[in-house]
Amino acid sequence: MASEAFESRVRELRDTWAEQRELSNFAGGNDFDSRFQLLTVLYGWALEAVKAISSVYGEDFLITVSPVPLASAQPPAFSVTIARGYSARFFLKERQAQGSNHWTVGAAVATPGSVIATTTVGPDRRHRGWSHGQVEEILLSMLAAYERDEVEGPRPKANGRRPLWAVPRLHR
Repeated sequence: MASEAFESRVRELRDTWAEQRELSNFAGGNDFDSRFQLLTVLYGWALEAVKAISSVYGEDFLITVSPVPLASAQPPAFSVTIARGYSARFFLKERQAQGSNHWTVGAAVATPGSVIATTTVGPDRRHRGWSHGQVEEILLSMLAAYERDEVEGPRPKANGRRPLWAVPRLHR
């Protein structure tokens, strides 16, 4: 009889590959439609993560998700905000020259009081693209920053930005 831990690992493996199959239909394209479809998938994953966070932290914990991104928005984007201004913004941006029809999905994380994004986050060049786990890691890093500030107090900012050393590193 297999242990519960092993069964959980088997489910995780199956779910990871099912996710890859789902993404393979459009994740390889760099055109606007493919990238917008990926952005809407990330939105769904963010909603799932927010439900999980809410179930752990309770109804009184303030966490919001902006409305579903619209293809007509400039740029198409959505945000997840935790507590007093810890936010992640996921967005489409056009690469290279205007009109090249090469698009990418980006994300930026900001902390309270920062005027511009603290740091840009997302898949690195070694990975093929976004995953459910990467969206979760971004939101976990925001929760970690929130919890750290609750215990230690806000950290000093440099030029209106939180220094990069103050942002938890993503491990995926």
